[in-house]
Amino acid sequence: MIGLVLEGGGAKGAYHIGVFRALQELDVQLSGVVGTSIGAINGAMIAQGDGEKAWQLWSQIHNSDIFDIRQEMERELRDEGLTKKNWGYVVDKVRTILKRGGLNTSVMMRFLSRCIREEDIRQSEMDFGLVTVSLTTMKPLELLKEDIPQGQMLQYIMASASFPGFKAEKVDGQAFIDGGVWNNLPVNLLIDKGYDELIAVRTNAIGRNRKIDTSFVNVCEIEPSEELASMLDFNEETAQRDLNLGYHDTLRLFRSYLGRRYTIAPHPDPDWFFHYLGRMDEKKIQRAGELLGINPAPPKRMLFEHIIPRLAAIFGVPESADYQDMALEIYEVAATALDLPRFQVYGAEEFVRAVERRYPQETHRLNLWIPGFVKTSPHLSKLVKKEVLGEVMAIFLGEATNQQTGA
Repeated sequence: MIGLVLEGGGAKGAYHIGVFRALQELDVQLSGVVGTSIGAINGAMIAQGDGEKAWQLWSQIHNSDIFDIRQEMERELRDEGLTKKNWGYVVDKVRTILKRGGLNTSVMMRFLSRCIREEDIRQSEMDFGLVTVSLTTMKPLELLKEDIPQGQMLQYIMASASFPGFKAEKVDGQAFIDGGVWNNLPVNLLIDKGYDELIAVRTNAIGRNRKIDTSFVNVCEIEPSEELASMLDFNEETAQRDLNLGYHDTLRLFRSYLGRRYTIAPHPDPDWFFHYLGRMDEKKIQRAGELLGINPAPPKRMLFEHIIPRLAAIFGVPESADYQDMALEIYEVAATALDLPRFQVYGAEEFVRAVERRYPQETHRLNLWIPGFVKTSPHLSKLVKKEVLGEVMAIFLGEATNQQTGA
């Protein structure tokens, strides 16, 4: 059986749903899902068959859907920070929160009550579980759906997501807080249920990750390729990015796609990049070598033994990388600088051509000056890799563009 485990992380949870969408497209058959905090909320929606609805909710989410805060104040605080205009409001809110024993969760509870259906979770063929901690007994609860009393599913999900600073959720006279203080990635819930394959989705958020023996099960970890949103920053812009990030990180992992920021399908010919770059004009290779402070050498040797490895080192490519990896990293940095659309799947040749097509219109954004002492120092050049990219890529892309036009 394959199970999905979702780590807590507040607003970072959009990443979970991006991962889930990719798993569906990959036809990964999940038998159960467990999670802590936002992982319990997302897990509940997955268990009840609402993965697509979860994507839509995250795509349109606002802090005012979760917290007791006016939308205009939310926007002002995010865009302008604390000002004289909103300072009094913030002070009053903090005082009220402290007097009430924590941040009011009634708005969040109303939001969840519209999204989560207890009977659908109980009738689902998927296992579902969560983690919370009782403040009354000072004991953790790691519960599967059959362990949760009838009629209290929503309350326990809310209890799992009662982040410290929130008002403690009360169920049957007991006060509960966020399960992340005990176990933020509850793989043991499904291991104890007999699962032998787990997909653990990380958010790298604050929380306790217990040491659990997973040596006898197959655990595939999916974690963000870059930092996710702040834990309490629920807004559609960052959520949409993290949804897409989860989706593309998963495709890269399961389909062995290339790229670190872009998703790139390998070229059928593993030597395509080698031959493609090898067509560069010799004078331009020599010019690139001069820019990087490389001693004169035969052009092809200079290109493959010095220029490309030097650029790859600047951009942090491992020494074990092949020419395809090194070349793609160079083009990815250029694509980022040129704002090439990111969240789509490119073929390797398609990606290179897309960067080259964009280059002539955006040359001014890459043509930057490099101090001489930086060119000759690979360590210092790491600090100014955009500047290095500017001059050298002007040669690479200019040459590639000429190849296409026949110049």
